[in-house]
Amino acid sequence: MGIMKIGEIAPEFTLPNKDGKLFNLKDFAGKPLVIFFYPNNIGWVCTREVCYFRDSYAKFIEMGAEVIGISPNTMDNHKKFHDAHRVNYTILSDKNGAIGKLYGVNGLLPGRVTFVIDKNGKIALNHHTSWLSHSSHIENSLSIIELLNSQ
Repeated sequence: MGIMKIGEIAPEFTLPNKDGKLFNLKDFAGKPLVIFFYPNNIGWVCTREVCYFRDSYAKFIEMGAEVIGISPNTMDNHKKFHDAHRVNYTILSDKNGAIGKLYGVNGLLPGRVTFVIDKNGKIALNHHTSWLSHSSHIENSLSIIELLNSQ
């Protein structure tokens, strides 16, 4: 199974956040949602990506969208990372990688993948880049959300 394609219905999932609270994709129905998968909470590129989403979060909210980060790190690791970097949106723990696989993200060397899901639950963007790229995920997501809002 490959990466989810534009126009496909986003698969449902439930994952815990840093505090163990369960989040379900259905909780975000009716508005655009950005889901970005990242390899881990360690390393400068991952940290920069998470922090760039943090610094751009107000723009997403102004556009009526929500942001969720997903990585295979544990809830405890997410809590420490969340607090250390003042993350202002939800990050979820996909410890066994099942949701990443469901979205076609996880492989031997998963990169960075960002999906924008429209208000009807369809994939509107699947942006995949190498390990070293991160800023285009935010820029492309904001552009797609702007387009979705204009329709």
